[in-house]
Parts: sequence; C-alpha cells; structure tokens
Amino acid sequence: MPQTYPSATSSSALPSARSNFPRPLVMRLGRKRPAAAASLRIDFDDRSSAADADSLPQESVASPLHLHPNIDVPYSSSSSAESSPLVATAAAFSNEDTPDVKRAREDPSLAPTLNDVPSRGFLTPIASPKVETPFLSQSAPGAVRRLGPYELVGAVGGTLCHAVDVRNKSIKVCQALPQAQFDHLLRVTARLNAAESLWKYGDAQELREAVLPRAVDVATDKEGRRYLFTPATYGSLHGFVQGRKQRLTENDTRDLYRQIVRLIAFCHRLGIVVRDLKLRKFVFADRAQTKLRLNGVFDLVVCPDVHDDRMKDRHGCPAYVSPEILDMAGPSYSGKAADIWSLGVLLFVLLIGRYPFYDSTPQGLFGRIRAGHFAIPADAAVSYPARALIHGLLRRDPLE
Repeated sequence: MPQTYPSATSSSALPSARSNFPRPLVMRLGRKRPAAAASLRIDFDDRSSAADADSLPQESVASPLHLHPNIDVPYSSSSSAESSPLVATAAAFSNEDTPDVKRAREDPSLAPTLNDVPSRGFLTPIASPKVETPFLSQSAPGAVRRLGPYELVGAVGGTLCHAVDVRNKSIKVCQALPQAQFDHLLRVTARLNAAESLWKYGDAQELREAVLPRAVDVATDKEGRRYLFTPATYGSLHGFVQGRKQRLTENDTRDLYRQIVRLIAFCHRLGIVVRDLKLRKFVFADRAQTKLRLNGVFDLVVCPDVHDDRMKDRHGCPAYVSPEILDMAGPSYSGKAADIWSLGVLLFVLLIGRYPFYDSTPQGLFGRIRAGHFAIPADAAVSYPARALIHGLLRRDPLE
C-alpha cells in the first residue's frame, strides 16, 4: 500500500529535514545540510534544463572528478592523534596537487574508478572481531555438519560458511556470534520491537525486515558457542554499480535511492545511527536485484535516547566520512547528520560512478573533505534537481 509522507511544505519537516526535493525547496534549504533523514523524499528527474546549472556553484559544472583508490577502506581512530589517519587538520592539507593528481586533472580518464577500490573489513574492529570457529575452519572442503536445523556446507570465507535450513531448504550464511555481538543484536532487536510506536507510517514491518530479517536465527553448539544464521543475499549495491558497463540513469538511481533514504529515515526515527553508510552496506534481498536491505547490524549505533544522536567516536570510511567527524576540536557530533553526508556521497557515486573527493594521500583527501571541495562534471547526465540535492547533502557544516 503506498505510503503518505509529509508534504514538502510541512512545517514539521523544515528545516531539520528536507522532505521533498523539487527545485524551490532545494534552493530554499540548500544552505543547510538536513539534520536527519526522517522526512526525506526523492524527487528529481531527467527533464531539467542544463541552463538551470548556472545557479549552482561553478566548480560543480567545470572541474573534472577524481578518486583516491583506497578511500573505501575503513579507518578507525586511535588514542594518538599523530598516528590516526582520521585526524586530518587544515595544516596537513596542501593546496599543491601531487603529480598523479595533476595528471588526473589534465586527463579525467586517469582518475581511479570504483574498480580500483579494495573491499575489506567493517567499520571498526569492534564491529567485526577476529573470531576463530574451529568446526568451520577445520572442516574439509565439501564437508557437511549439522547445527540445530541447519546443515553447514563448505565455506564462504574466513569465519563464514553456507547453511541449509532443512525445514524449508532455504540458504543462509552462518557466522560466529561472540558475546559482544550477541548483546548488540539484542539491543537492535529491542529497538526494532518499538518500531510501531516510533514510526507513524504503515510500512514499519517492511522496513524492519530490511534492517534485520525475521528469518535471522541464532543457534548454539554443544560447547555453548553461538552462531548467527542470516538469509543469503544476491550481491551488494557496490558490486551492482561496479559491474555495469554504463552509469545508472536517474530513473534507475531514483528507485534504489528512495529505498535507501526510506530505510535510513526509519533507522533515524528509531534512534539508530547507521554510521558505516556506503554502497557495500546495502545488499539485494531478491534475485532480480530490486529490493535492498542492510548488510549486517553490528556497526549500527542504538542511541539510548531516540532524540539524542550525539556521538564521540571517530570511526568511518574515508570515502564517506563527514567533515565534523574529522574535527577533533568538537567534543561530539550528530550521528544522523553524518549519515546525511554519507547519503550525499552515495548519491554522487550512483549518478557519477566515482567518489566526490580525491587526493593521493589520506591527509590530502581529508583536507578536501573538510573544505567541502568536490565537483560534478559539466558533461555528466545529471539533472539540475539532482545536482542541487547533492550539493545540499554535502554541505560542509551541518549548521551552515
């Protein structure tokens, strides 16, 4: 059943969140990044005139786009400011481009693409601890073991393996579940159980399923070790974008991005900060690759108070990290506003096929992020409303 969301002119939706993105609203709220995704809707199309781009920042329609090949690798801050790659101060950023960046500026085709970005790890060591699972690691290839109603077959990689639910023959992925992750799973589940009272629309159960499917199961072996069984998926959004020969059209992007925004809005309303928000965070739940869900919940932050999203940790993926996370002078930052920034990066990647910020070193990359320096290629097939939306989401200061 179609859901009815707040209108674009609803006073409750402004200015804390942009509820619609037709041109007048985008330009009226364009100077402030939304504080949360609770009322976001997507309304851009391919029909806008190229002349509309004149009202956007000129660098957005003139400069080539670049990407650092390692900016999708998660970083975690340490206690030492000098040793942490996330601590990028203005002094660490040089306005002089390195030779490889200069070459990329002269020839945009030299700028790295998604194919150059490695895939490894979750957001923080806490979110993905190294856990030994003897019965998985010691099983011979093709060996089958039984755990409750599941038959464990082969291996997916590391501490993961395939599992077949003998009750309905469904395929799941099995992974070790240490106590810390089990406790976090209980916290996420408890907050999702309150969805009906916190989310006022009729699709709460559908969105809950996209966060933590009800088919997720936990089983315990004879030694008392817990294992998590999650429904198999059909590829990540990153792989979907990376594997295409052509860029996504705005029509293709709109359908996917609406799902993402609605899911993030749901999490924010429940007091959940997604934090590790990137293409790989979303996977397809169906074989046709039309329905998205979150890829795991262990890096979600469940705020004790649903109305207080202040965070102090400095974790993040360089490609998606927001400027306020890099600002070590601030005692805290808004987790929801940081998610909004990541939504802007994600939309940029979907439409352009590259990341908005680039430098040959992490320090230079973070300097560009802190300065908010990015560019949408002038010849990109991106409509005016979509360009305005990207610029609104990637406002350097959430309160600017």
